[in-house]
Amino acid sequence: MIFFAVKESEQGKGLGRHLLKIALHWLFTIKKIDSITLCVESLNKQAIHLYKKVGFKVVHELRYFTKNVLE
Repeated sequence: MIFFAVKESEQGKGLGRHLLKIALHWLFTIKKIDSITLCVESLNKQAIHLYKKVGFKVVHELRYFTKNVLE
């Protein structure tokens, strides 16, 4: 797994897009990797926008449900 983040005060300057492009380029140099799948919180609109900007496409939307034992 690869994790990276951009400090909130530095967001909106293209740094995340640049880091993501570098990471994707590096990952696709590994011969065994031919696709990458992301799982993103559906409310995280900034991340979804970023991923779409670099070419990712929404394939599925994950829904989750909870129920308390006492309900």
